[in-house]
Amino acid sequence: PHDVSVYGVRGMAGNVSDFTASELLMGQGETARPTTILRGGCWANDREFARCASRNSIDANVMIGYIAFRIAHSPMRGGE
Repeated sequence: PHDVSVYGVRGMAGNVSDFTASELLMGQGETARPTTILRGGCWANDREFARCASRNSIDANVMIGYIAFRIAHSPMRGGE
């Protein structure tokens, strides 16, 4: 009962960090590399970063057990 959002969604806090569709270019020139933005903290983060508002970046090709993605759907506006 403590891990339910106001929208009835569970599992939003502390389980895994989530990939987003946002990218960030790290470095400059020929050494620049694209990274993917992560949102939310997880059990593997330090206390400072283990919160929903946490933001970080990571190489999109990395697979780690505490990074995932969340499938979300936004309802269409105006009956479209």
